[in-house]
Amino acid sequence: MLDTRAVMRSLPLVASVLGRKYGVTVTIGGTEAYTDGRAIHLPALPVDVPDTFLALARGYIDHEAAHLRDTDFAELKATKLTPLEHHVWNIIEDWRVENRLVAAFPGCRGNFDWLIGYFFGGKATKTADDPAVLFLNWLLLTVRAWDVPAIGKRRDTIAVRLTKLCPGLLTRMACVVEAVRTSCASTAEAIVHARAIVAELGKAAQTPQPASGRNPDASQAGGDLDDAGNGNQPTASPWERIRNLLHAQKDDLPQEFGAILGEALKREAPASDGQPVNVATVTHKASSDLPPDDIAEAKRASTALRTRLAWPVAGCDRQPDPRGTEWETRPAQAPPHRHG
Repeated sequence: MLDTRAVMRSLPLVASVLGRKYGVTVTIGGTEAYTDGRAIHLPALPVDVPDTFLALARGYIDHEAAHLRDTDFAELKATKLTPLEHHVWNIIEDWRVENRLVAAFPGCRGNFDWLIGYFFGGKATKTADDPAVLFLNWLLLTVRAWDVPAIGKRRDTIAVRLTKLCPGLLTRMACVVEAVRTSCASTAEAIVHARAIVAELGKAAQTPQPASGRNPDASQAGGDLDDAGNGNQPTASPWERIRNLLHAQKDDLPQEFGAILGEALKREAPASDGQPVNVATVTHKASSDLPPDDIAEAKRASTALRTRLAWPVAGCDRQPDPRGTEWETRPAQAPPHRHG
């Protein structure tokens, strides 16, 4: 059996092989982990790296390769999603392309399951009291729990909290989210599902709530700041927070999974005491015509080589012409007749 640890210590070679297998380019060098839409870049590595970093690097390659292979970036750009729609689409598309890669390369399943458990398997924190944050976390964990059921406990904890703040919200959202699982075969279909989820969220947020329905859990200690910076102002109600989410800008929303992975790689990369490991990349090499003297020397050398390789030939004695480049063919002399 192969020593997995020993194989993974040869990550530059592994990355190159994975790239060819997945049909993408993988390079190692510099200090950042990113993809530019054509290639996957990993930071330069020390010769000896810890297991967590190796698992992150392998998972990052698999995740980004899945996008480069199967995400239709032209379709995404043409659709012009709102920031929230794009965020929801990314949650769906991450799940979709990863499963597409697993169908082609089943060994990737273990890498993805490890990543999901590593990033999303922790306990829910008490700081997540914002209904907008709770909803996005619930959606993310719902989709990820389709492959890793163990994180369903954290999803359920968040669902209980969100239901107290916004009764009935998740009941309305459950069907439109579950539809993703049964019909999502392309980037275009992922876009359709993302828009449907955001549209249903908007309908739920606009549904009239009971007049006395302001939940005591809606307020956060200290309240919000008013325009003058004074504290103790009433905070937005839970449903108002959901309505505000519909108009959120990109900077108001959580990072996409690929960016989280890239930052984790940079954070977990061990310091290198020696020369880091890089992968050679293809570059342009300048060339020019050979000077006449070099061409003549090459011809003389090749003539001499042909003489040694081709003479004698059966049936004739072939000798180089004294002029240097032509051959002179002479009839082979018959061997002397021996008399008994």
